[in-house]
Amino acid sequence: MSADVNKLATVSVHWPGPGTPIRSPHSDNFYIIKERIGEGCFSVAYSCRDSWGNQLVAKVLKPNGLPFEVVEGKANDEINALTQLRHPHIVYIYDAFRYNNLFYLIVERCDTALTLWISDPKVVGRFWFKTVAKCMLEALQFIHSRQMTHCDVHPGNVLFQTIRSALPQTLSPSITFKLNDLGIARRTGEVCGSGTFLNAIRPPE
Repeated sequence: MSADVNKLATVSVHWPGPGTPIRSPHSDNFYIIKERIGEGCFSVAYSCRDSWGNQLVAKVLKPNGLPFEVVEGKANDEINALTQLRHPHIVYIYDAFRYNNLFYLIVERCDTALTLWISDPKVVGRFWFKTVAKCMLEALQFIHSRQMTHCDVHPGNVLFQTIRSALPQTLSPSITFKLNDLGIARRTGEVCGSGTFLNAIRPPE
């Protein structure tokens, strides 16, 4: 990561490394940071596990050289969106807190992004199309019914997940798809074309 994403404009920050224990002041849970599994313009994702051994993801917001208050506001917007928009086809948020002046969102871990999954030659697109579409349309209908807009739907933000039984070797895993990353979700009345970052999802007009 470049130097400007390693610091805030007003306070110093400390990024986690593999094996770093992070304590949530809200839940009193400990999260052990593992390897970095992804990075975008606004956040870095780390594999982690909690005190119960659950495999989760720690999404850490990038300061990008902005003032602390601005980053805090962005964090609160995403936390509020994830908390208000709980749905079986939207990635679930477990915890959210500030630690060493960085903002952490602890969310459920899925298997892979749709982008990577559909690149597997064994995946037959025509067989899965309706299933993926149904999951995403359910999620979007729920978001829109709450007067919100996701603003960043693309295959990288659609996650493939196998759901396994809590009892070992009792049932075969089932498969579902979940919508991820509400970092730039907005109230419907606040959405405008100029706010779209990714040209591939910009509406034709």
